[in-house]
Amino acid sequence: FLLLPVLFWKKLSTFSQFSLLVFAGYTLYLVLIGGDVLKAHRFFVPILFFLYPPLIEGLFRSIENWPRHRLAFAAAIFLSGFFAYGIPKTYLDPTAAQERGLVAKMRELAGLFVRHTSDKSFANSTIGAFSYYAGNRRVLDMLGLTEPAIAKNPESIPGIESSWKEKNFNAGYILSQKPDVIVFSTEMKPSSPAERALFLYPEFRQNYRLEFLYRGSGNSLSLFYRRFKEFTLVTGPDQPAAFANALNEGLNLTRTDGRKSLTVLKQALETGPKDCAVLYMTVGYLYTLLGFPESSGSYLHRGLELDGGGSLGQWYYVTWLNVQKRYDEATQQLSDMIANVPTAEEFLVARGVLKNRRVVPLDSLTANNMENR
Repeated sequence: FLLLPVLFWKKLSTFSQFSLLVFAGYTLYLVLIGGDVLKAHRFFVPILFFLYPPLIEGLFRSIENWPRHRLAFAAAIFLSGFFAYGIPKTYLDPTAAQERGLVAKMRELAGLFVRHTSDKSFANSTIGAFSYYAGNRRVLDMLGLTEPAIAKNPESIPGIESSWKEKNFNAGYILSQKPDVIVFSTEMKPSSPAERALFLYPEFRQNYRLEFLYRGSGNSLSLFYRRFKEFTLVTGPDQPAAFANALNEGLNLTRTDGRKSLTVLKQALETGPKDCAVLYMTVGYLYTLLGFPESSGSYLHRGLELDGGGSLGQWYYVTWLNVQKRYDEATQQLSDMIANVPTAEEFLVARGVLKNRRVVPLDSLTANNMENR
């Protein structure tokens, strides 16, 4: 269809010619700035009006000499509209559902921070809804779309793998701002290049830990990284990109293939840094879920030592204590969580671990109650 207005350029009205030039100029601009990085070609939505007049007139000019050309033109318009709507719909429906889900998740997470914490600064790779609902708090855009310091001074780390089209990042700048909380688009795992780059910095691995807030919708946890220690200078990456890629792959496999995930994460642990609490805790947790709790303890203890007892690590540790039938210790750990972790009480009630403000006998709990899924 785009060829038609070009082929019949001389027969187009002045307005259609102008519209086609505007559309072509905008398309060239998008190519020069790196392409349409949003799903469903959303960068083209503001310019669609300028596409329709030359397309329709080009179609009309191509059949104006046919017999009954008006009927043919009406049929062509109907058929093109039908296929232009129907073919993309199978892609647009799930894409729209995913986007609505992300917006709802970020809106709910921002509300949790506002209601339950005193955090004043955040870094996020999907800041839209989160920034709006976080209120009067600083939100750093890790992708640089609204952060000039990143957009004008992107960091270059060869080898970072990602399906994201938004490639710009500057992890050193983000860490230099010392945000209270860093929120990943996929919560625990580093998906975007901006998220993966953080794990290459010792300042992130050593000073940010995994914590959770309970989301009532879906009976699930929202995970994020909170700064729990102070640090001075940002020294720069001390690991190759392969470490962050392996970490993402291993975490991504936890829901689909626990054994393969364990293999990937253990290899990353053996060849990578020894200060990554997320690695130790996830390996220990996977050993517990896979039925090898005797192998879990050392990894969980090391993870808790590194992150100073982050709330997610505590929950993993309770899960392990329960499997080990160390119920008194597990009950004490749960009491500490209730006292110190916002929304922990609601989470434990929803999982059936807490009834009438008392911890139930842990030996009665099933794997579904304890598993963080």
